[in-house]
Amino acid sequence: MTVALLSRYVWLILRALAVLTFTIVLWQRTPLPTPPPPALPPPALLPVLLPPLLAFVLYFLRAPGDPPGRPRYLNPFWVFLADLLAALVLFISFTLLFPGRPWQLLAALAAALFAAFALRWRATPDPVPYPLPHADPRRHPAVAVPAVLLTLAMLAGSAATVTWPPLREQIACGGLVSSPGDPRWWTAETTEVALPEEFPEPSWQRVLGADDLQSRETVGASDRSLVLAGGNGVVALATEDGAPLWHLDTTHLRTTMLHGNGDSFSPDGVAHVGSTVLVEYEYPRSGKTREQPGPLVMAFDDLTGEQVWCGSGMREVVTGIGSSEHFVAWSGDEPTLFDSTDGSVVATLRGGPSGPVDFEDDEAPRTLVDDGRVLLWERDRLSAFDLETGDALFTVEDVVPDRPGDGPRSIKAVIASEDVTVVEFGRGRLDGEGDDANYLAAYDLDGEPLWDSTGEGVMEVGDPLVGGELMYDQASTRVGFDEHVLTRSAHGESLPVHAVNLREGTITWSSADEPYGDCTSSDGTVLGETLYRTNTVITSEGCSPLSTRLEEVFGVQDAMVAWSEHRDRRVLSFLR
Repeated sequence: MTVALLSRYVWLILRALAVLTFTIVLWQRTPLPTPPPPALPPPALLPVLLPPLLAFVLYFLRAPGDPPGRPRYLNPFWVFLADLLAALVLFISFTLLFPGRPWQLLAALAAALFAAFALRWRATPDPVPYPLPHADPRRHPAVAVPAVLLTLAMLAGSAATVTWPPLREQIACGGLVSSPGDPRWWTAETTEVALPEEFPEPSWQRVLGADDLQSRETVGASDRSLVLAGGNGVVALATEDGAPLWHLDTTHLRTTMLHGNGDSFSPDGVAHVGSTVLVEYEYPRSGKTREQPGPLVMAFDDLTGEQVWCGSGMREVVTGIGSSEHFVAWSGDEPTLFDSTDGSVVATLRGGPSGPVDFEDDEAPRTLVDDGRVLLWERDRLSAFDLETGDALFTVEDVVPDRPGDGPRSIKAVIASEDVTVVEFGRGRLDGEGDDANYLAAYDLDGEPLWDSTGEGVMEVGDPLVGGELMYDQASTRVGFDEHVLTRSAHGESLPVHAVNLREGTITWSSADEPYGDCTSSDGTVLGETLYRTNTVITSEGCSPLSTRLEEVFGVQDAMVAWSEHRDRRVLSFLR
């Protein structure tokens, strides 16, 4: 086989691959309306119209002697331009089709393309596509100048995929692609394992493989899917029966260096917001000393796994466990309310009716999304915003004078339940020595005070709470049970636990009066009117220890998830 013949068939294959990969990319990234309308919108026509157009252009601008068809003379500049177009389309399509591949593979593809160009650049007795000084007079040597310039442009385009931030961001948005069904690292079987009798009957249960997902975290759920995240990726299960719907496999990131690496994905960066799953994705810049950019946020439909949007400019996503489609993230230095369905900005959360929150202070503000509100606080001031509109609701702060010699108080914890916001002001956690510096204050939806625990004296059941601290570890979880909250008081020998009426601030029951057992656990969630925890079940009547301790209890929208152990394997139970 001569060099000329080899060159012709190599470029026939490359041009065909360019059209094929271009077609696949368009079909993957151009969603069709469901159900199909009578007439497709213009974006939906792109996968139908552009590939044939590309195939026609590459066929018409083929070199003399290139198959298929009869040899025809064509200015070599146009042949080179068509080869360059095919090479660029093939390189970019390959990058989008196989995200997260090692950079060496892309370098090998680029080298192969340059080798194919070298085959074209020759002088033989036959008509040749690329000019040299002693070639046919019709192909003037001056044509080589723009050809060289276009080659440099191709090199610049290839480098842009690695260095130019806008293009790198678009390619990095393809770094995680969902697939239907269960991942290869997911092994789960249907099972029936008894939970503590105090718990409701589970809707379904799955027992995980012995070596599977030991660090799996419950992200959240909607009425359609339950989302779990771990070191290997994300898996979405149907809330109806626990069957795998789709997954994100992130294991390929451990072996790649282009637009991602082993640190690009973390289970802590996954959130479930309404019908959308958000994934924070860190992608590195080129150069070891250059500043790392903020993460990308990729949004996936929680039922199908289809990526619905991807963008940057937001960090530290905060969500609740309700059905709202809104979430809070920082855009620059400003807390901002976003719409999870399209990534658009709903409102910038700044200040409140009584004055702005100083977000430029050294102490970073903290955030809670719950009960239809966004609560932002720092030091001793808190502002509340409506979760749907972003409108400011109220601002409150510590108004109790400090004792002489004491330092200023700050907000230690906040809960929102039953249209009531309870704020804990203090200087630290209780130490059991009668520290009266901590107190609780409750406010309604307008920020009007309902009660506080700044009084004095010995507390009994039925009396107002004095001092105390909130007993909740997880911020965005249901904590109010039957219009009560749990508090712990410094008044007593063993820091007794109290069930406090949410609207009145009075003590309904106390562990100091009854042998309720260990009620000090601070995890769990509320289902119905009951607070379920790993070691206890708590109601407005009292605290009951469980016969069997669980690993974790997690609230998800209108249900809860319980993790337990059975024969050295983890069991996932979904309860409504």
